[in-house]
Amino acid sequence: MNLQYRNLSRRLVLPLPCLSNQHFRWPSLGAIQRRNIIVLGIETSCDDTSVALLDRQSSSSGPPKTSLIFHRTITSNNLPTRGIHPLISLSSHRTHLGPLIAKALTHLPHGSSRPDLVAATRGPGMRTSLAAGLDVAKGLAVAWGVPLIGVNHMLGHALTMRLVSALAGRGGLVGPKFPFWSLLVSGGHTLVVRSEGVMEHRVFCETVDLAVGDMLDKVARCVVPERMIPTAEEAKGKGVVYGKVLEEYALCKGYEAISYEGLDYDYHPPGTEAREMQERKFGKKYPAWSPLPVPFTNTGNKHNILAFSFSGIGSFVEKALKGNPDVGDEERRALGRQAMQCAFEHLAKRVVLAFREWEKRQPLDDTVSLAPPEKETLVLSGGVASNFFLRHVLKQYFGNEGLQVELVSPPPSFCTDNAAMIAWAGLEIWEGGVGVEHCGNDERGWATGLGCHPVRKWSLDSGDKVVEVPHGDPGEAKAMGMLGVDCLVRRGEWDSERRDTE
Repeated sequence: MNLQYRNLSRRLVLPLPCLSNQHFRWPSLGAIQRRNIIVLGIETSCDDTSVALLDRQSSSSGPPKTSLIFHRTITSNNLPTRGIHPLISLSSHRTHLGPLIAKALTHLPHGSSRPDLVAATRGPGMRTSLAAGLDVAKGLAVAWGVPLIGVNHMLGHALTMRLVSALAGRGGLVGPKFPFWSLLVSGGHTLVVRSEGVMEHRVFCETVDLAVGDMLDKVARCVVPERMIPTAEEAKGKGVVYGKVLEEYALCKGYEAISYEGLDYDYHPPGTEAREMQERKFGKKYPAWSPLPVPFTNTGNKHNILAFSFSGIGSFVEKALKGNPDVGDEERRALGRQAMQCAFEHLAKRVVLAFREWEKRQPLDDTVSLAPPEKETLVLSGGVASNFFLRHVLKQYFGNEGLQVELVSPPPSFCTDNAAMIAWAGLEIWEGGVGVEHCGNDERGWATGLGCHPVRKWSLDSGDKVVEVPHGDPGEAKAMGMLGVDCLVRRGEWDSERRDTE
């Protein structure tokens, strides 16, 4: 027998609850509260198959220490379909998830026979992909007799900076502290969120059509010449990240880009004299498409609506090139850059509007902190957050608007979908917030019942608590917030269920 699978079989040979109760014992809650907690994280919400082992150690003689002892991600091949395909993604999950978990278990610390928690993405995402990971996680939780934590994928992105700070070991402190803001930007979601706690969030702004990442992918497929797209061999195991390809092509030098103008992206916020000069220059040089349409500009009162819309930008770029397929590289790069700039300024403006709307509500709203800090923290996270031009635009735009905010973002490797953020979010959910003080003990955190289903649409907003289940399918709720999904149980309830099986 292969050594890898021999070791795995040793770790999985545990009594199951279906056997006689006199032979089976669930681990006590106290055992899981010991100083060393290991979390197995599983992420399969879309086309990335990712597995991680996270170790959180507490010590009476020093600050807590967090380490990532295993982390691997494999992305399905999206080149033939020029984008994500549900069946190809599902096949990739089925092919790679088992071997990745087997490999992860060989990295368990000496003396540990199994993880203490199993955290898996429950939603939102593609149903079949979610089920591939969640079902495996449920089986492992039963086999090991440990809690299952069903994680909201966007919560994982929102808490990623707290994971990064924990891994950095800054004296055991985890930051940013609650409350903080997040701008979550990915291929499937675009949100402005204020988080008061691990399970307490208010969504101020979301997209009414495409997510910003989806729009950038569409622009990339139109603008970037085929010769610049990675080959099947180059994309093996990683897929083609079209948004990254667009950034590297339009800005010439990717993450170290200083723009073709040679002056720090040559970006100037709206309303500045330099910006007006730049727009006149582009208008003369590229009259066929400059300037690009700004979302909600011609919609009357909706000009300052708290919502995103990106479909118009993508459609405009597609039409601009459809009528002139022989456009050269210089103009293609300029068009790609302007499409990114238009989208990123749209993001920035909505963040400013959300902050100002929150400030207006503050005196009348007793559900949020009454004394805001002098400088708010904004976490930029999600796959699109790895775009360095976006980070630059946000900083410049906020400064021009006089918005006092500290913009922080994870390293690019933690921006994209990954199991490390799911493992960390699972630990935060179980603990009710890592490093957060609680009056009680058992009631501070949450777990997920073993009868849970994948949730294709799951809002991060704590206010969306109404659950409507059409056609008797628990995975198709129309209105689900963080606390609205079924099978969400308190830690104390999970321990009661455990005792009932003994």
